[in-house]
Amino acid sequence: MPSMEDLRIKKTRHAIENAMMELIELKGYSKVKLIDIANRAQVNRNTIYLHYESKEDIALSILKSSYGENTFTSDIDSLFERRIHKSDLYSFFEKLMNKVDESIELYRIFLTDNSLSGYSINIISTIQTHLKKYLVDSPNNTNRIIYILSGIYGVISRWVIYAKGSNVDIVKELTDLTYSNIFKLELKR
Repeated sequence: MPSMEDLRIKKTRHAIENAMMELIELKGYSKVKLIDIANRAQVNRNTIYLHYESKEDIALSILKSSYGENTFTSDIDSLFERRIHKSDLYSFFEKLMNKVDESIELYRIFLTDNSLSGYSINIISTIQTHLKKYLVDSPNNTNRIIYILSGIYGVISRWVIYAKGSNVDIVKELTDLTYSNIFKLELKR
């Protein structure tokens, strides 16, 4: 059973993150200040610094809770730990797109706000680093994985920003594009 302190911490973090999201929708990310978040969450500004390092840290926390990093990496692990079948890849993209769709406004903010542009590079880099445990360390693999990840990112970005295509169509397209390229990777045995 969680302690009262744990519950209080969760409640405070939830209030701060909700305030941040509400303010982003009202003002846009770049115009949101920590004092605005504190006022809306009804906490002291110093309380925010007990839980987060910066406004960007709050935003990243919101995004990570949308599709947990551990869930994402374990989904990747399950793909690579056995022979990859197209149906497994389809299920992976279906789950990913459903998660993105649940928080599409949040993802749209991250993809369109210039002050958060480093997030995309960070995500691709994190996934690339995680994949190294499955791939032979070679320039060809590095180039191929960057190509695959950039393509996936581009297709999802286009869908989120411009609402082009249905979720089902995007999942099918991502599956087909990735499946045709994934077998060119040299896997560790």
